[in-house]
Parts: sequence; structure tokens; C-alpha cells
Amino acid sequence: MNCGKPEIGHLESLLGSVDCLVLQNEVPYEVNLQAARLARENKIPVVWDPAPFVTGTQELIKHVDFLTPNQNEAELLANCEITDEKSIHNAFLKIKESSDAVCLITMGEDGVYFLSGPGINQIPSFLVDSVDSVAAGDAFTGGFAVALSEGETLRSAARFGCASGALATTKLGAQSAMPFRKEVDQMINL
Repeated sequence: MNCGKPEIGHLESLLGSVDCLVLQNEVPYEVNLQAARLARENKIPVVWDPAPFVTGTQELIKHVDFLTPNQNEAELLANCEITDEKSIHNAFLKIKESSDAVCLITMGEDGVYFLSGPGINQIPSFLVDSVDSVAAGDAFTGGFAVALSEGETLRSAARFGCASGALATTKLGAQSAMPFRKEVDQMINL
């Protein structure tokens, strides 16, 4: 079967000009897996937003550098309930059993959590008048990847992602809710 062959060929032609590869589960699994392997072979960081959640991703998770699940997806990946910081830490440790990826769990209005060294870090969410959260995770991951590509630290990239995700909730829809760079920069500089 030639599933993904044109997409992988196109990716190969672009690898010299990209700083980061973002994957999500609306792309067929085999395409994601091939793309992740190819990017890592070329020392390009791979960011994977495991949404919508699917099972059977044990091989893919080994080939990503950054993982950006929301709370529900993190619970499914870690096979545990997330209710507080202790359970968030437990989820990180369980995810670490199957991946060396840096995991950032988005928690809606509670912001994002990630491990740095032995401790949990939190970036608070930005206060906005939210009307629709459908694109928040996509906007977070996109913003995070942009900041990483620009050489920002993990903390700064997570903050940029939080601003992007928060802004996406101020508009209805998915694509139409994606914030412009100017909007994100303004949010961060408030």
C-alpha cells in the first residue's frame, strides 16, 4: 500500500528548510510514524499533539521530542486520572516509561504543566473572555512549535503556546480561531 508516500516524499523535499515538525492524529498513523522517524534522522525536533486520541501509538511516541496532550489525552496515555499536581506528576512518570519526549499537559484555564528536572513547572493560562475551546489545543501546539523553532527556551515556548491557545478560545471555530502572530505578541507583552 502507498499510504502516505506522496506526503513523505514532499516532507523529504522540505527537510532542509524546516526547524520543527508538528504531528497530530488526523494524519494516518503510518504517515506520522514515517515522518517522525525521518525528521529525527535529520535532527529536526518533532512535536506531537496526540489528538484526537487513538490507541496503538506505542511506536510513534518513541520518536517524538515534545508531546502536547490535553488533560484527557494525558489520562489516556498514562492510564491514570489527573486531579491535582501529585496526579499530574504521576502521569508524567508513567508517560516517561514509554517515551523520552518532554511532555507538556495542557489543562485549560489552569494553563500548562511540564517536567523540568525532578519538579513540575506550571505556566498559568492567560485570562480571556472564552467563547469556544475547540481550537485551543491546536493553537497551543502551533504556538509552542513556532517559539521552539525561533530558539526560545522550553518555558518561553510554553508561555507562547499558552497565549496562542487562550486567544483561540476568544473566537468561534477552529481555523478561523487561530490567532495572528501580532495578537500573540501583544498578549505576551501585556
